[in-house]
Amino acid sequence: MKYFIRYSETPNADLQRGVSFHHNSERGVFNEEFGYNVEELNGLCAFNLDSDNLPDAIIEASEADFGGDYKSSGSLSYSILTGKENGLCEEGVTILAADILFTAKKQYFEED
Repeated sequence: MKYFIRYSETPNADLQRGVSFHHNSERGVFNEEFGYNVEELNGLCAFNLDSDNLPDAIIEASEADFGGDYKSSGSLSYSILTGKENGLCEEGVTILAADILFTAKKQYFEED
């Protein structure tokens, strides 16, 4: 089973939607929800984890630092997902997500 980490305050809504949107003023289309042009990606943006079991993936994710806002010690909530890698994106890979196995809820987590 392959594990991925995704930084998001709405992991369940993301999983239902199945795709991420990337700000793109040149190729994107205007999205009223975001208020700017976005490009729909071919899956959810996430980062690969090297672990081969959930307990190790939880430890790896808790120490992850992919630069910028994408570090687990920061303020963004994150989830560990299973799924299939589907391509590359500017921030990691895109995945066809199957399930959320663990969520670290931070200050701005939006879901119940």
